Order: sequence, then structure tokens, then C-alpha cells
Amino acid sequence: MKKLTDLTDRNTIAFSTRGSSTDSIVRAFIDEFKLQVKPMPTGNPSSTLTAVMTDQVDVGWASPPFGLKEMDDGKTRLVARATDSALVRGQTIRVIIANTDALARRKDAFNRYMKAYRETIAYMYSGDPQVMKDYGEFAGVSEAMAKRVRDDFFPPSLVNPDEIHGLDGLMAEAVTLKFIPAPLTKEQVAELVQIVK
Repeated sequence: MKKLTDLTDRNTIAFSTRGSSTDSIVRAFIDEFKLQVKPMPTGNPSSTLTAVMTDQVDVGWASPPFGLKEMDDGKTRLVARATDSALVRGQTIRVIIANTDALARRKDAFNRYMKAYRETIAYMYSGDPQVMKDYGEFAGVSEAMAKRVRDDFFPPSLVNPDEIHGLDGLMAEAVTLKFIPAPLTKEQVAELVQIVK
């Protein structure tokens, strides 16, 4: 197997748990590439790697830097990235959430947190050579691996906290998975998505 379209109905593909972003990505791959694979929940990255290495599942999942060493050692191969799916490329996968009561009581603290978060993102992509030293130390990887993770897997658009994309598709998916009974109204979306610039 070198790419997703090499998979057949005899193959299995991992996702972490039902309703997760990895589940969403696997379902997008199946729909978009007309795959006949069997999706399998495998839990966290460590248990997924074990499942791949012991032939319990054919295709696993990971979030870099996890799994890159095994790729570099030739033990595994990258067959797809989440962004290989046009559907996923157009959706926000990760968000920062807050409890509504806490947000009402401590709005200033949340605003300060988001300011610091934005400053961190700006620093990560600033070009300052210290960035990779700091990121490598934080992630427990070499500077070269830290640069590879940032540059190859996390473009700035993917970590931007100030935009939500593909909400209609995400709501349809939430209805399909029975997380919500119906798509949210405009008023509910306005309450749910509060981006303070």
C-alpha cells in the first residue's frame, strides 16, 4: 500500500473513536475516494501504532510528531494526510471551547487566554530561529523534527483560531452521528461560535 486508493475491501483503516476528528476523516476518505475498506476504532496513537505493527489494522492514524520516527525508520509509510480529502481541507477540525457559565463569569480571562494563544501562533511562524528550539523542547523532539512537524503538517491556516470553515457540513455530520437532533439555527450558531478579534 502506497496510497489510499490501493486499499480494497480486505483492508482495515483506523480511527480513534466514533465521532472523533479521525472518524470524520476516515468517513471522508471512504466517501470521496469510494473506498470499500472496513473502519476500525483503535483508540489513541500508541494503541493504533501497536495495532498497525502487529497487523491488527492495515492503515493507522497519528498526529505528528507521533509516528514520524517509524516512518523514517522504514517501519511504516505515509499513505494519506487528512488534508488529502477536499471535504476535510474545507472544514475546521479543531476548536477551543469554553463552558458557557465560565465564559460568562470569566470572559476577561478567556480573552487574555486567546490573546496569548494568538501570540503563540504568531511566534511559531515568525521565522525566529529560537522557535524550533522552543518547540522541539516542548514536544520532546529535535529541532529538525520540530521544523518538519510545523512545516509539513501544521500550516498556519490549520491552527488559526479565528475562523470556522465548513460548519454546515459539520452540522450535517453531527446529525448523522446523532450528536444533535437537527442543524443549529442561526441564533444557536451565533451563541456557539464567539470569536473575539
